[in-house]
Amino acid sequence: MLAGLTVLSFLQLPGRTTFDTKLDLVVDPAAFLGRALHLWNPMASGGELQNQAYGYLFPMGPFFLLGDLAGLPPWVTQRLWCALLLCLAYGGALLLARAMGVGSEPARHVGALAYALAPRMLTEVGPLTAEVLAAVMLPWVLLPLVKADRLGPRRAAGLSGLAVLGMGGINGAVVVMALVLPGLWLLTRRWSWPHVRLVLWWTAAVGAAVLWWFLPLVLLGQYSLPFVDYVESATNTTSPTSLFQVLRGTNQWVAYVVQGTPWWPAGFLLVDNPLLMAATGVLAAVALAGLARTSLPERLFLTLGAVTGATLLTIGYVGALDSPLSETVRALLDGPLAPLRNVHKLEPGLRLPLTLALAHALTGRLPLLRRVLSPTGARQARVVAGALVVLIAAAPAWLLTLRPGPGWDEIPDHWREAAAWLEHADPDSRALIVPGTGFAEYTWGRPIDEPVQALARSPWALRSQIPLGSEGNTRLMDAVEDALANGRGSPGLADFLARSGHRYLLLRNDVSRTGTDVPPIAVLRTALERSPGIKRVAGFGKAEPSPAKVDGTLPALPALEVYEVERNVPRAVAVAAPDVATVSGGPESLLPLLDSGLLTADRPTVLAGDGGAPGAADWLVTDGLRNRERNVGRMRDNLGQTLTVDDQPRQVRPALDVLPFDGLAHRTVAVHRGIRGITASTSAGFADSVRGSDQSSMPFAAVDGDPYTAWQSSTVEGAVGQWLEVALDTPRVVTEVGLRMVDDRRVGWPVTRIRITTDAGETEHEVARGSAEQRFPVATGLTGRVRVTVLSLAAGRTSGNAGIAELSIPGVDPERALRVPSDVTPTATQRTGFAFTRGAQPRFACLRVTEVVRCDAGLTRFGEEPSGLHRLFRTNTKTTYTVEGTVLPAGGATPPLHLPGTQLTGSTQLAGDPAAAPSAAVDGDPTTTWIADHTDERPTLRFTFTHPQELHGLKITLDSASGASAPSEVDITTPTGTVRRPVADGGAVEFTATTDALEIAVVRRENFDGPPGITELDLEGIDLPATTPDTPVVAECGQGPPLHVDGVKYDTSVRGTVKDLVEHRPLRLTTCPDLAEGLPLNIGDHELRAGRSADFVVQDVWLKPSNTPTTQARHREIEVAQWSAAQRTLQVDAGPSAVLAVPENANDGWVATINGKPLERTRVDGWQQAWLLPETGTPVTVTLDFGPDSSYRTRLLIGAAAVVVLVLLAFIPGRRPRFEVSPGGDRWVPWALVGLVALLGGMAGVVALLSCLFLRSLVPNYRRAVSMALAFGGMLVATAVSVTGRALGHGQEWAYGTTAQAAVLVALAAVVSARIRWFDNAS
Repeated sequence: MLAGLTVLSFLQLPGRTTFDTKLDLVVDPAAFLGRALHLWNPMASGGELQNQAYGYLFPMGPFFLLGDLAGLPPWVTQRLWCALLLCLAYGGALLLARAMGVGSEPARHVGALAYALAPRMLTEVGPLTAEVLAAVMLPWVLLPLVKADRLGPRRAAGLSGLAVLGMGGINGAVVVMALVLPGLWLLTRRWSWPHVRLVLWWTAAVGAAVLWWFLPLVLLGQYSLPFVDYVESATNTTSPTSLFQVLRGTNQWVAYVVQGTPWWPAGFLLVDNPLLMAATGVLAAVALAGLARTSLPERLFLTLGAVTGATLLTIGYVGALDSPLSETVRALLDGPLAPLRNVHKLEPGLRLPLTLALAHALTGRLPLLRRVLSPTGARQARVVAGALVVLIAAAPAWLLTLRPGPGWDEIPDHWREAAAWLEHADPDSRALIVPGTGFAEYTWGRPIDEPVQALARSPWALRSQIPLGSEGNTRLMDAVEDALANGRGSPGLADFLARSGHRYLLLRNDVSRTGTDVPPIAVLRTALERSPGIKRVAGFGKAEPSPAKVDGTLPALPALEVYEVERNVPRAVAVAAPDVATVSGGPESLLPLLDSGLLTADRPTVLAGDGGAPGAADWLVTDGLRNRERNVGRMRDNLGQTLTVDDQPRQVRPALDVLPFDGLAHRTVAVHRGIRGITASTSAGFADSVRGSDQSSMPFAAVDGDPYTAWQSSTVEGAVGQWLEVALDTPRVVTEVGLRMVDDRRVGWPVTRIRITTDAGETEHEVARGSAEQRFPVATGLTGRVRVTVLSLAAGRTSGNAGIAELSIPGVDPERALRVPSDVTPTATQRTGFAFTRGAQPRFACLRVTEVVRCDAGLTRFGEEPSGLHRLFRTNTKTTYTVEGTVLPAGGATPPLHLPGTQLTGSTQLAGDPAAAPSAAVDGDPTTTWIADHTDERPTLRFTFTHPQELHGLKITLDSASGASAPSEVDITTPTGTVRRPVADGGAVEFTATTDALEIAVVRRENFDGPPGITELDLEGIDLPATTPDTPVVAECGQGPPLHVDGVKYDTSVRGTVKDLVEHRPLRLTTCPDLAEGLPLNIGDHELRAGRSADFVVQDVWLKPSNTPTTQARHREIEVAQWSAAQRTLQVDAGPSAVLAVPENANDGWVATINGKPLERTRVDGWQQAWLLPETGTPVTVTLDFGPDSSYRTRLLIGAAAVVVLVLLAFIPGRRPRFEVSPGGDRWVPWALVGLVALLGGMAGVVALLSCLFLRSLVPNYRRAVSMALAFGGMLVATAVSVTGRALGHGQEWAYGTTAQAAVLVALAAVVSARIRWFDNAS
């Protein structure tokens, strides 16, 4: 059997290394274990605490280190490790069954195999063996305790403690949870003085076994950010823990994660395959029947262990027939019990009693074969039948799915070359790796951990799923990601990176773009090229072609590209305290401040949420830190709309956003006017959207008057029943509403019937097809709300989503503004500046790639403010401001060109992108293309001429790289009529006419690769005015986007070129003579609106105090005398009081001193280490020390010494006192079981238990049979119901339903009833 398990391990993706817990173990285990000896790691994420790296010091790290030293290929070491775990689990369960006298010998082997190949083992033994260790070693922890009468208390406790040591310390919670079962074993023994000694020795042994990781863990908890709050919530971890899923072993929530493909294939196969659902359910049913048998050895202990395990696993589950404490426990798991949030780690404590009971259940003769076979044959048939079911349930193993693919041969050379280049270029400078990804998924493999983590010998940072550095640093990296994802880059990006300690950017072109949200390569490279001060300096390897549409014309690219930030990147700075600015906002706010010029690159800031900079000359107010929800499970498009102070969160999570500090006063909030609010059942603009959040699809989009935005529902349950509700500011009489529905198959099927509900009643209406406005009467009367509910879809469909483009209510004019924080009280001499922005969005559909404009509507995001800025703010001093800003092309706009004698319009353009405007078809530029929108049912170009023109034919051409489909047939309309003409192979269309109006409509296209488009339209005989990319585009004063401040309108103008519009370059917003003297603002509240014109929409507005010089930061020179991971020495020149900043994550463990005197701590830019330096007349030496690092190593040494003592405790021979390990707890265990059933199912559990006891009392001679039948039958009914639901297409829904839950509750109550003998004698 051991050989078979070893072979099974080696058959999983032979020759391929796959991810298992930590990539470093298969790349460079020695270096990793060396780093694990320090608590602070300055190499990663801008400085971070190493998360439980000490846990790898035993046994996993040394095993992989030995494999590396032996020269074994990494995949071989992995398979040997996996084989070792499987064999240990099997051997431990087998020896434990023998020691406890459970089952026959053949049945013990089947039970041991069932334990080694249990669903949890199969789920995690490939990708996460660190969590499997506890299950593997649990039988070995129990075994010495069971044999304590032969070993003696001290040796038994010592050997058990060594098994606990073998559980490792990578995940302390799983070790603690696994020790519940050994604790129950000791509690259920008959208490005597030798047993008391055993308990005391065992407690000491376990303490010695865990001290080496427990002491560092306590230290880590003191200084680490609560990153688990940003990873999972109790809702995630407890949702799969229904009774049915728990009993069959499929309660690991990660096994349910599907991102294109299942995250863990073996686990998902066990969860979702009907045959495996049946097999695991039958095994659980047989095990429960075995637990109910009166002949089961140690039946009180095993029953208590199983029921305790089931209770602890399911007590946080919220659903049908759940525990009465479920909501309370779930809240505790998101609060003080957060370390125990992953309740699935309790699974080994349930699985081991069940598999031992399974072995006992398989002992004896199969009842149905007693008369057919001999006694021996019947016994063998029982074991064979059990073994067959075990093998079926273990199908993921022999189907070779234990290791998530595809694996890799070895880390590609280009990663090693890039790491070496960065180390050689500057071993002290940090490289930011872009684009960020939740986990490492590449075209060459899926290592989960980043290769640079194991390969880098110079500092690096990466925005990944888990924020280990700090919340502020995470937001900083998000700002960089956003600036690159829009393809426009940023003029302040180089300065933003340099002040954050990043000298290099490492662009990953080998990231997998299949099933991920990573932006196209062309978008990222274009953004970097358009960001001044960032230059490409190196490339490595060769990237595979990208599947992204806009990447189609890219030449062969390196797999990795290095870009250098051409700025000074110091290790530390000291800036005079008055020159440090106070900023209201978050770390991400600094990028728009740098863009605006309100902040210079060398001026540190202290955020208002961190207390502000003492004596700062400037207070800079931004709208960056917004009151939003974040879906931490996504990397991009993970933020919902800006919330009002009264909006309720959609998610139930311990942390709704990754915030640098608490306090709503520090955040920008939304404010509604004209309505009290608007919400919906679901929304694609909410953080809990099924797909990435699109804020232009928030509920307010249905009332914002913008034709390109709409509320869209977001649910997997279908559009029927989805609703949108407007809460009116005051009750009023409403008689009708106007409604424009979204008619777009990309959203869902057309809505055919709706219900409109008001306080006066409800009415139902049929909805006509199309996107035109329709008017519907409502129940007449006074109402404070209007709700629209979808009742049916076209052709009776139920799938997809629905959308409302516009909902109009007579007399209601909704507005939505953002109120920026006023969280600083400035002094009379302090200057206040304002920087308002729409943020990184919008993102446009088209991009110029290698001189060709390529388009993909899927890239489009309009953002939550598609029509411009609307801000509410407050000034505390009377000041005159200079108004500046930028604009972007407006959605649906065309370049505002004057074509003499000709007017051109189009029906639509792709996602409203100006680069796909109708003018692109006649601009003479073969790189631009008019592309109609996906929703356009009749794409049309319309020409109007001031004088009749003679037309002798048409020629239509399309660049195949544009992403559009070529027309194959068109309708041509003139004032005399319409004719239909085919488009010949060369694009020629035969048609002659003399006309002053011409309309060309595409009625058929060659393929459906994209919407119809025309790169060049040649009207033969008509000379159209030519344009070039450099043709000026001008909106004179009064024609630019309007600017309103406190109700007063100010004119603006915009100047640029056609190229600027096609490439979506931000253009300067220029004020006109009415603001020549500046904008005077008195003390008080103010309102600013910067909207859109026909051509442009305001992107940024900056209010700068007029006639005031820019603050020049005064620096005190710094010389680095010594710099190590945990200690630095700086020589700082004399000068005024200053802020000393180091661009690493702030952590309370770092202390700065001068001559032994600690400096006062502060924080720069919302995340950087900083201290206040006093004024000195002479140079000073500043020592930076991370004190916890020495304490950390001391604790490791104490733990190592404790392990030595434990070994001596276990192996030094001594006198063996004779004592008996006998079962106890006859009196209290039944009461405990009753209490557990009540906790498990509340009143339903109590009723089930009483019912089982009553049925047992009806047939006193068959009590055992009744309990066994109810236990087996209950689980079997639940299995049948769940499998049937899956087979009928209901997924796992029925597995969580009332019927399945009740059936399993009855089965567990039947098991408990077999342990309650109170009524047996009475009957």
